[in-house]
Amino acid sequence: MLSSSTQAGNPRDVRLRQGAALLVGAALLQVAVAVGPLSFFWTPFFIGLAYLAAALAGGRRGGHWATATVLLPWGTTVAALSEFRGLDVRIPAAYIAALGLGAMLAGVLQRR
Repeated sequence: MLSSSTQAGNPRDVRLRQGAALLVGAALLQVAVAVGPLSFFWTPFFIGLAYLAAALAGGRRGGHWATATVLLPWGTTVAALSEFRGLDVRIPAAYIAALGLGAMLAGVLQRR
């Protein structure tokens, strides 16, 4: 287990900041998608943003980085393809490519 000196502050404070970031992300999702103008297909993008905010709130060792780096490219792809339906793209292939890109990004970040 990591000591509190290796994390960005007190572990309890880090988790509280991360929880607050996730709650703000949930509120943003509610406003933008549930009652707002965006379609359901924007949901993974907003969840990825929420996890990115939680990862940033936790610092380098605070966690949530892998989740954010996988969800954000995939969520962006889902949202973009829902908005631009006329594109000649194989949607399942685009989703898998975005997930692969996110997984590679997570691996690169882990090594740094």
